[in-house]
Amino acid sequence: MRKDCPSCGRAYAYDLPECTFCRAPLEERAATQGRVVAVTMVNAPSVGHEDVPYWTALVESADGVTEIVKCDAEVWVGDEVPMSGGAPVHREPVGVVGSGVMGRGLVELLLTRGHHVAWVGRDADRLAKARARVIERLGRVMDDAQVADCDARLVTATDPAALSDRDVVIEAVAEDLAVKLETYLAIEP
Repeated sequence: MRKDCPSCGRAYAYDLPECTFCRAPLEERAATQGRVVAVTMVNAPSVGHEDVPYWTALVESADGVTEIVKCDAEVWVGDEVPMSGGAPVHREPVGVVGSGVMGRGLVELLLTRGHHVAWVGRDADRLAKARARVIERLGRVMDDAQVADCDARLVTATDPAALSDRDVVIEAVAEDLAVKLETYLAIEP
């Protein structure tokens, strides 16, 4: 979000009702792209930012407004990146097959990144326990509304047909060639 003061011309990247200098009501304006002028790679996880590394970039728009943007992919000085208020990022729906440690980790990561996830496992009880574990782990770093949003974007099933509308499916089954072959044949008949 970007807000501008029509009276004194100052710009804000915060959701304020009025200008802190002249007290005029602020007008909302979308800032779409900006150029990275400085960047730092962060390797130390913190609450809400457990997945490292990530990059914090000081981004400046063409009209001189600056803001700090968190990036999950590496960026360099001079790169063009979206600023807040830009077009929303489209997240592809993703499928995950396997309810073990790797499957749980993948589902957790995809949910924290905003994807809709169809999660398929062979055993309904094991899948239900894995789902509960993922939701419990998300609850450690998210508030109740964020956890509810993640839970709403997660569908679990034992039938591979639940993956039929997914262009991206990640296989995370046991490291057994027969199991993997069976899985691939079920996903792509």
